Parts: sequence; C-alpha cells; structure tokens
Amino acid sequence: MSVPSTMQMPSWQAENSWQELCKLALLGTSGRVWPAPKNTEAALAQLLAEIAERSDLNQEQKVLMAAGVLSWGMQVAQLAENDELALPSASAANQGQPPSIAQKYTLRRILQEDLLACLPLWLRHAAQHSVFAPYDDLPRLLEIGRKNVQLRVLLAQVVDQRGRWLAQMNSDWQWLLRDVQGLRIASHWWQDGNVEQRGAWLQEQRAQDAANARQQLQAVWAQEKGPTRAALLASLRVGLQLDDEPFLEAALDDKVWAVRQAASQLLAHLPASQWRIRMRARAQACLRWQGAATQADSSWLGRLAQGMINIVSGTEQGAIAVSLPSEFDAAMRRDSLEEKAQAGKGERASWLQQVLSVVPLAEWVEGQTDSASLLAAFASNEWQDLLWEACERSCLLYRDAALAAQLLAQGRPFSIPLFQLLEASAKRPLLLKILRQMQAEPQRVREQLPRYQDLFDAPDLLLDAEISAQILATLHVGVMASAVEHDSHSLRHWLLQMVVKLDLASLEAWWGALNDWDRSRYATYGTHFLPEKMNQIIAFRRQLQAAFAPEVGADVVA
Repeated sequence: MSVPSTMQMPSWQAENSWQELCKLALLGTSGRVWPAPKNTEAALAQLLAEIAERSDLNQEQKVLMAAGVLSWGMQVAQLAENDELALPSASAANQGQPPSIAQKYTLRRILQEDLLACLPLWLRHAAQHSVFAPYDDLPRLLEIGRKNVQLRVLLAQVVDQRGRWLAQMNSDWQWLLRDVQGLRIASHWWQDGNVEQRGAWLQEQRAQDAANARQQLQAVWAQEKGPTRAALLASLRVGLQLDDEPFLEAALDDKVWAVRQAASQLLAHLPASQWRIRMRARAQACLRWQGAATQADSSWLGRLAQGMINIVSGTEQGAIAVSLPSEFDAAMRRDSLEEKAQAGKGERASWLQQVLSVVPLAEWVEGQTDSASLLAAFASNEWQDLLWEACERSCLLYRDAALAAQLLAQGRPFSIPLFQLLEASAKRPLLLKILRQMQAEPQRVREQLPRYQDLFDAPDLLLDAEISAQILATLHVGVMASAVEHDSHSLRHWLLQMVVKLDLASLEAWWGALNDWDRSRYATYGTHFLPEKMNQIIAFRRQLQAAFAPEVGADVVA
C-alpha cells in the first residue's frame, strides 16, 4: 500500500473522512494527500495531527491508527448526540399504597425462589389492599406479563402509574398499554399501520361515530386484500347496528370465504337482519312442533303424502318433527353455509346442523312451545345428537346463560364452555354436584378431575372452604384408588397446581389430617418430593397472609 509522505491536516467531517480514508488505504497513490478532518473537536484533531507527525510509524501504520482514532471519535460523537436527547417526563404519582417490608419480602421470595405459582396470590392480595408493586420489581413483573397473558389483568392492578410509565420505554412491555389500558391509537395508523393497528383505529372510530368509521372502511374496501378485508370487517362488531346491514350483505358476495364468514358472524348478532330472517326461515322449514293431540293424530302415511320424510318423537307434552333440507342451493352458500358434510354426519344432516347452530333456540319453533318442552323432546328424537349439538353451539354464539343452565341440567356430557356462561352463583352448586358424583366413582377420578382445570381457573369462582374441602376429598379418593404410583401421577401434578388456589384453612386441615401411610401415596412427583413442596407452599401462604394482615404495614418501602 502506497501512502503519500506529505500529510496535510485540513479539517474533516466524520462520515466523509471515513470514506476518504478507506479510499486512500485501498488506492493509495503518491499524489494523494491524507484527508484530514473538518469541523472536528479540537482534542480529536490534535490526536490526528500527532499521528501524522510521528516518525516512528510508517505510512500504513499511520493510516490504520488514524482509522482507529476516527472510529473512536465517531462513537463518542454518537454517544454525545444521544446524551443531548430530552429526557422523558416524570411518572405520575402512584394512586395506591406503597408495600410494607413484609409485603415486599414475600414478593421477592416469589420472584427469586421456586414459588412463581404463588404470584397470582400476591397480586390478588395487593389489589384487594390497594398496594402497588415495589419499584425495583417492576421490570421483572412487566417481563412476566409479556410471557403470561393470563396474569396481565392482575399485574395491571398493582404496577400503578410507575409501571405504565416504564412500559412506554420498552416495546416488549407495551402489552400493559395495549391489553389493559386500551391501545393508544395513532392518527396515522389507518393510512400506514399494520392490520392490527388499522383494526384498532377503526374500532376507536366506531365507538365515536359508527357510520363514519364504516364509510372509511368502504372507501378502501376494493383495494384491500382478502385477509385484510376479513380482519377489518370484524372490527365493525364495535357499535354494530342495523345501518351496517347493507355493507355486510354486500360482503356476503365476496370471493374470499373468510370475508363472507366475518360478515355472517356480524349479521347473526343483528336480530332484524335479513340474514337472521333467512336462517330462521330455513330452521322453521325443517322443524315442526307437534303437541300431544297433533302427535297422536299424525300418521306416517299422512306425512308421507305431504312429501316430507320426518322423524317424529317426543314426550307426553309434544314432539319435534325433523325434516332434513333436500338440496344445497346458491343462497345457502352465499350465507356462509358449507356444502361439504361435517365429520360423522351426512350432507343433509350437516346442512341442518349449521342452520340451527346460528338460530336461537327460542326461534326454532317460535311461539309453539317453550324451551323446556323442546329440550325434553330432543331426548327421544332420532336426530337428538344433531339437535343437542346445534343447540349448544347456538347457546354459545348468543351467550345465553339461562339456556346454558338448562342444557347442563339435562344429564348430557358436561360442557366447560357452557359452564363458563353461568353466573357465579349458579356455578357453585353445580360444581359441588360434579365433585360429589366423581367422589362416588373413585376409579374415574384420575381421568376426570384434571379435565376440569378450566373450571377452577374461572376468575369469578370463589374456591371457598366448602368447595376446597370437596375438591381435596375427591382428589384423595382418586389417589387412594390408584393401583400403582404412575396411576396417580396426574392427580399429584394437579394437586400442586391447585395448592395455591384452595382455601388455606381447608388445605392445612386436610394435609394435617393425613396419616403417614396416606402421605406416602403422595410421596414423589417427578424430581420433587411432594410432601416437602406442599409444606413449603403452605408455610409461604401463611407468611403471605400475615404480610397483608391489617396490623402488618406500619413500615412501608417502595
């Protein structure tokens, strides 16, 4: 590499100098001068001048050393530029109470020891006592919320204003602003945001002016791709009104199935929409209620003469006559029904089930009988499985809590989604009944009890002393009935999940009453010694309960 011996030191600008220095190193002709800096800091210029004057370095060494100084100078300049940025405004004052030393200590134990399962307990206690989380634990809690969606609502109640302020500094923590506070909508999202952001903008506009927001969507409808159209159309669920019907009806003609499906789901929640009227007409064309007198007088030949192939059966109160659709027409396809048979059903049965699944039970044979009589008639109908399944789907679609209670009382296989529709006051007695039925069949507890985990996770279900005692009694008969250790593995695993949810007094009483032989059946769980783990969690729960007792809290630290 040839470097000119004569080096001048005109001033330079960092970015341009770097390019010139690289060019010199690669091309290095004797006629070129060393591109020295312009507008540089005096100290950096002095360093470069000293390099140029050093006689103990050859020209190549001087170029490399100058490159190192230049790189260092550029980094220093970048840091200095960042240091000049305005600092964020201070957080608003927290509205809750700072944690006591005991409360802070218990949270630190949860975060540092193998006690994360107890975090929901601490969060609930803190929320009930209006205590906000310690400041130095906020980053860890926000990170937990990023990974665990189920804890976000609880976390949001205790991170208070400082946590919200901190979440603005890290995009990974903005779930707090989006999922709990509500997404902070930017005005430009509709034009250049992603699908989620545009949908959020549209929902906000719908809440303010539903008609104008719909018009905004209509204006760009033709230029959007199918998946985007479907996602944006679903945003119209906010402020849904009958004025939306013409646009939604037009969307039923879309070539993309997802768009047609989104439109039909919205139309289903407009009782006066033409889509609902068409579906109701299809349902009523296939079902006919026959009271006791009509049922007795109706003959097979008479029905055959009318051109109907019916299945009629029922109770003393009446019967339901079922006629399967004879053909699948274009209108059914337009209304988002699928021609292909669903698994385990014939085509015509599948068409009928799809129709009934989107029509409220009260409209199946509107005005002819009540829901109790209609449900009673299902039990003896040849199409009872179809009718039950369609009825359950309809109940879930329209979130009919009263019908859910009726369905759960029919002795059918238990449905967790239906159970979750019930009011909290209705859940409790039903759960006790289920647990007692399981307890009466010890050999089935191992299979059944863990399947009901979602029931016990319901946020509105209080696992009080009575329910907790019944859960533990049912669990115990299942463990005792297991022939070998492996058989009770799922139950012991389930116990460790439930130990932080059950009433503490009931849990302590049950665990303390077990004799050595009984405890030996709970002896191992994977790499954990379960009795030891149980003792650890019970002791910690006592400590946590004491930390939030009224008399504990004189000394507080944030």
